[in-house]
Amino acid sequence: MALKGERLDRPTYDILKSSLGNGTTGEVILTFHEIFGKEIVQKTVSLLGNPDGVAKSEPRVLESLDHPHLINVREAQWDPEKDLSLECITFTSDYYPGRCIHHALSIDGHRFSVGDTLAIVEGILDALNYLHETRNLLHRDIKPPNVMLDEARRHAYVGDLGSAATRDAAGQAKPYGGTPLYQPPEAAAGTLDVRSDLYGVGAVMVEMLNGPHDYENIDRDSVDRRLALGRRALPDRFYRPAPWVPAPVVSVLRRLVAAKPADRYQSAHEALRAVRDIRCVSWVQVSGGGLVGCWQGNYPTHLSPAQTRVYQVTAAPVTSGRHAGMVSYVARWRHKDAVDWRNYASLATRAPEDDDRALAAFFREVEAKAHSAPTSRR
Repeated sequence: MALKGERLDRPTYDILKSSLGNGTTGEVILTFHEIFGKEIVQKTVSLLGNPDGVAKSEPRVLESLDHPHLINVREAQWDPEKDLSLECITFTSDYYPGRCIHHALSIDGHRFSVGDTLAIVEGILDALNYLHETRNLLHRDIKPPNVMLDEARRHAYVGDLGSAATRDAAGQAKPYGGTPLYQPPEAAAGTLDVRSDLYGVGAVMVEMLNGPHDYENIDRDSVDRRLALGRRALPDRFYRPAPWVPAPVVSVLRRLVAAKPADRYQSAHEALRAVRDIRCVSWVQVSGGGLVGCWQGNYPTHLSPAQTRVYQVTAAPVTSGRHAGMVSYVARWRHKDAVDWRNYASLATRAPEDDDRALAAFFREVEAKAHSAPTSRR
């Protein structure tokens, strides 16, 4: 994959990993730039099936994009190793050690806290607001593999802009280049607008909060049939947030991933403001799985450790006695810079193991305690 004119005895790029992932979007290779002394990603994509994408019609637009939450396209060339009829271009960009959201979830088993999810979503929306309002572009393919992360996995960088298209006078574009599982229902009608990109953000947010979909068991034919009928790619239960997701986050999520564009936020800026206004406990499941396990969360997240409390919810199976077969819910808290926990004895209760509504109600009770707690020590 040498660049035209470079010395073959001393190549600019030294391949470190022959593949970071081969999906429908193209071949991805990690290289080391010998002159710049840094790791660089090379991604080869085919422009077939994407006739109005800026990578094909206005490739210089990609190089000119400048935003802190967009991946920088540093170089591009027609790939000499691919069949010319495939119209393959190799783009080079910075390497992000946190990899993409898909890799974090499905390969590394990473669990995003509510707070980190909101920070990442904020970055995506900020980037989309720039694309929509400043550059008049639609991304058209927001999905977990197209959002890269920093090493701490708290900041997002939107990439894979090969499918991006210029909006027409009505603010719309054709639904070329998208991925079915993350495609909005209105794609069936043949047009997308800024709300379509917001739907993709909501679909990504669902997986960050709930965990990755069981991709291998998703019926692709069913997805195609649902999309053809103007419905969401998956049944409603797939878009239902987990019990530990706080109400303000649920409200934002539901609007982002609403089936009807009219029910969504009408701009990335509007959605961005809503996300920035959220104040909630930043839960993350630290052990267990499903509706059984242990969760911890900080609140308030924007204050100093001396003013922040750590909350813990445990859902454990009852193995003996007359309540055997049920799940026991207990909660406790401590100051962030302290060691000793204090129990919320009055909140302790039990419920059937599969009762997600009971678990959600318990989390809301703990959150009410968190919101009413003093931020200064007595």
